[in-house]
Amino acid sequence: MFISNPLKMQELILKEKIIPLFTNTDSGVCKNIMRICHENGINVFEFTDRNKNSFAVFKEMKTYRDAAFPQLKIGVGTIKNAGQARLFIEA
Repeated sequence: MFISNPLKMQELILKEKIIPLFTNTDSGVCKNIMRICHENGINVFEFTDRNKNSFAVFKEMKTYRDAAFPQLKIGVGTIKNAGQARLFIEA
């Protein structure tokens, strides 16, 4: 689910009170961490764009999230320009 309303996303974040920030070049590791967070009641997760393959890893994470726990909100941090933002939004 894509949330385009910033106030709605802010509401979800404030409700959670914690947002894990994570990055790794291995999509399996990232998916496992995201799953563990979700299993422990965390429903907002931020993947940070700090690696050369971050976009590919993010797409795999999103596909996994969509299939396994679609209620989890996943975001991307460390976006440095509008082009990067568009790329991740389109994913």
